[in-house]
Amino acid sequence: MKIKTLRYSLITLLFVLSFFNSQSQYLEFSSIEFTHILDLPEPVTNGGVEFFEIGDSSYVYLFGGIDSTLKSSGIHRRCYKINVHTKSVSRIPDLPDTLGRIALSADRVGDKIYVVGGYHVFADGSEKTSSLVHEFDPVGDTFTSKKIVLPVPVDDHVQLVYKWNQPLPNNERELLYIIGGWSHNKNVPNVQIYDPKNNKWLVGTSLPDSRYLTFGAVGKIYDGNNIVFVGGASDGAGFPVQRYGRSGIIDKDDPTKITWSILSPGVSLKSYRSTNVAGLIVGGTDTSYNYNAKAYQGGKVLEPTRRVYYPSFDKWSRCEHPVQNSSWGHPCLPSNIGSRYGFNGLSMPMDIRDIAIKEPVHIRWGAWVRVFYVAGGILSGQEVSRKLLKVETGDYIGVEEFEDLNKIKVWPNPASNRIIVEHESVTPINLGVYNVSGKLLMKIMVEEELELDLSKFNSGIYLLRNADGSYSTKFIKQ
Repeated sequence: MKIKTLRYSLITLLFVLSFFNSQSQYLEFSSIEFTHILDLPEPVTNGGVEFFEIGDSSYVYLFGGIDSTLKSSGIHRRCYKINVHTKSVSRIPDLPDTLGRIALSADRVGDKIYVVGGYHVFADGSEKTSSLVHEFDPVGDTFTSKKIVLPVPVDDHVQLVYKWNQPLPNNERELLYIIGGWSHNKNVPNVQIYDPKNNKWLVGTSLPDSRYLTFGAVGKIYDGNNIVFVGGASDGAGFPVQRYGRSGIIDKDDPTKITWSILSPGVSLKSYRSTNVAGLIVGGTDTSYNYNAKAYQGGKVLEPTRRVYYPSFDKWSRCEHPVQNSSWGHPCLPSNIGSRYGFNGLSMPMDIRDIAIKEPVHIRWGAWVRVFYVAGGILSGQEVSRKLLKVETGDYIGVEEFEDLNKIKVWPNPASNRIIVEHESVTPINLGVYNVSGKLLMKIMVEEELELDLSKFNSGIYLLRNADGSYSTKFIKQ
């Protein structure tokens, strides 16, 4: 199998994440790499995708979607499991539903994967939004019998996992946030929160102002309890794509309370069914489209943009021409250069709203590396992709900057025999110590200050981080 890889350097691209971080701190984003891992058993798009590790093996799971016909009859329930190390694919049980589904989402919470919502299109063109949530057990390769029903059926929603650190030590709970989206015949403002530990639904603060409700938006949780999502399609003729973003702060004591605000167009972007890759908005379109890749307004077949949006000071900048080893200081050529470089022969598809994210972040060759997987999608001319792409991003951040960014300090650094770990949190935090391969070496709990013995550590670079990465830093053992 021929492996195609793209790596383009973002040489000293410094940008201010003014709405990702209220303190306007600087990050240096260094590289992004796309690799074709394997061909899937069949072309697929608009399904649920998630990553899971079992022992030393890593897997990507695909749930439902639509096949190469892009017709309602091609919407299916088929599910697959891909071992990304051995590059082998196996069929797993179909979605436990009588109908196939598209525009669903899949997320890992604890030792299970939750497949949420979506919709089915019937032969007469009518649609049904699903209220079903399926709990999948990756170890047993089966869906559990637990009955979970969405209070409000949704599809094309924003789905995020929030790690709620409660006041008591070692009492972290993961909650699944299902934000907005489409329900039967309209966009909805609901924030539905599922608590898997207690098998209970919570009602979150609804999204403000019906003018800014969308489906097909992209979002993330950052800095522990901050939500941001952008783009998506509004109600109205042709479902126009929204430029405004939405930002929310989750109350650390009560996860149902969210303080929402609307982001101005200056710090948002116009993008539909794109995906978030380490703070970059990748793929997507300016125009909303139906499951067959035809625009809702006018019926034109849309083409993938191969574009990247990156945060630049107080706005999003659009990259139409990502290039390799750019000397411009970022991966984009000026717009007056006509040649489109693409991705070194790898076409980035559209329709990639749901992707698989590998956790935790790990260090490799001095970089803080994040790994994502894109399965299928829609290519040029309504071609449905069957490729599994691995996307790796690297942030090269100096030790001092890393400490300032994450409110955790390690000294002395570098160190020979021991380090002192300090943090600014008012409650104890649990940290893991990882080596350069991303392997967890040990777990520690830091109240205010902790002395860590390094006598059994080999010389090299190590990462200290908590579960969601809101506290993390590097240290060097000499």
